[in-house]
Amino acid sequence: MGRPVTVSLPPAAGETPRVGAGAERTGDRSGPERLPAWVAAVVLAGLVATITAVAVWGSRTGGARFTIRVPEGTAAAVQRGEDPGLVDEVLVLRVGDRVALVNDDTVLHQLGPLAAGPGERTRMTFEDQVRIDGSTTLRPSGTVTIVVRPRNAPDPTTTTRR
Repeated sequence: MGRPVTVSLPPAAGETPRVGAGAERTGDRSGPERLPAWVAAVVLAGLVATITAVAVWGSRTGGARFTIRVPEGTAAAVQRGEDPGLVDEVLVLRVGDRVALVNDDTVLHQLGPLAAGPGERTRMTFEDQVRIDGSTTLRPSGTVTIVVRPRNAPDPTTTTRR
C-alpha cells in the first residue's frame, strides 16, 4: 500500500472554508482590515480636538480685514475743510474684524483708538461688541463713531458721509 492521498474539495455554496490548526493564511485578503478599537478612538479624539481648535481659533481671528491708507496731503486737505473720503462718520464692524491704519502722510493721524505717526502702520482687532465715539484727523468734523456688532450680524457696512 502506498501513502494516503488527501483530496481537497472546494466548499459547497454558502459554506465557509475551514482552515486546520497550524495553517497560515496566504493569498488575497479581500476587504479592508479592521483597526483595533483603541486606534480608532485615538484617531477620532484627534479629529474632534482639531475641529474644535479650528472652530474656536477661527471664530477669534476669522473676521474681516479693513485697511485705511492715508495719503500724503490728507492733513492739509482736512485743514482746508475738505473731506478726503477715507472714512465715513460711522464705521460698522463685527466682533473679530481688524482695522489697519497706514499713514503715508507727514503728520500723525488718528481714527478713534488707532493712531499712526508719519510712515507708520497700526492695527486693531475689535474683540468685543462696543460703540466708540472718538476723534479722528481723517474728517473735517474731527469725529467718528465705531460700532462693533456681534459676530453673527450681517456684513459690515458704513453709513453715508455727512
